[in-house]
Amino acid sequence: MTIGLINLYSTRNLGDAAIYAALAQLSPDKTVVGALDEENPTLINGFSIQSRLDECSSLISVGGDIFNNARPRFITRRFLSNVRALNSQRHRTMLFGQSIPPSCRGISFSILSKTIKNVAAAVVRDEESHKRLKQAGVPIELSYDTAFVLKTNQLAKAEAVSLFSSLGLEPSKTAVISLRNKCLMYGETGSEKQLIEICKSLEARGHQIALVIQADGDVADTDRVLAISIQKACPKAVILDPFLAAPLLEPWALLTAIFAIANIVVAVRYHAAILRLITGRRCYVLHYSNKGSDLCQRLGIAGTALGGEVDDHLIRAIEASSQAAFDATPYAHHVRDSFTQGLALASA
Repeated sequence: MTIGLINLYSTRNLGDAAIYAALAQLSPDKTVVGALDEENPTLINGFSIQSRLDECSSLISVGGDIFNNARPRFITRRFLSNVRALNSQRHRTMLFGQSIPPSCRGISFSILSKTIKNVAAAVVRDEESHKRLKQAGVPIELSYDTAFVLKTNQLAKAEAVSLFSSLGLEPSKTAVISLRNKCLMYGETGSEKQLIEICKSLEARGHQIALVIQADGDVADTDRVLAISIQKACPKAVILDPFLAAPLLEPWALLTAIFAIANIVVAVRYHAAILRLITGRRCYVLHYSNKGSDLCQRLGIAGTALGGEVDDHLIRAIEASSQAAFDATPYAHHVRDSFTQGLALASA
């Protein structure tokens, strides 16, 4: 059974890379293929790039917020392309582990919901997406993010320890800050100012600050510019770059290990939270969309909206988030069961 992934985004967004790795692990053959035109793709065990998916027995529409539509009064070519891919072989296609972002509304949401009605199976990862599609008459299931099935790699953990040491970081004193550049599709502003204030406040309380690069794709999706800007305001902050992983080590796995050994993780990017949680430790979420707020509401993860005020209450809540454990096992089981059931329908 060859499973093909459609609507791929990028392996250079390590959240998406983690999704592809998780789908490979879920696949009966432990491998998946996908058509992706990308320079310098990152290593993902079990995932390979093919130019055509004609021989695949089933197709899975992946990604997270892949159905963003950046032009409210129009429909983007990228959105239409993703919808066409979803519809092209709908009898053997499953939409799995996605969210319907706020930018998908009006005509674009109407087109998408009608398309999802016709696929073999559909599973979303957040309650708001589930509710919107249900109200539109779509037979939809609700689960959790696909990456919950992943585990911490011990080789990656050793690499993370070495990386921290080389940069003068002590894991028990380090607060890792996830970043995300401004994006009109989510409408949030002011995150840079807030993150600088958080870094300065945590540093004043004795924490070492590390800014992590989780995405390094095109200009619209890279953390480097923001990391450099924050570092200028907080000169003692260091930048952690999992894209510089050893040749045989998956960068998403090194990112997960970074989150595993750090004392505190402030998660702006959604998968910073997921990859921290699968290590058995909690984080503090600064959410900018329904997928992030869903973690706080359904899983009881501490957090607040990105771009707000920084006060003593917030800083103490961030510190407190590092003290509690998290058991990802039931969420991993739910994802596996949802995948198995959906794949059976897409393979019938």
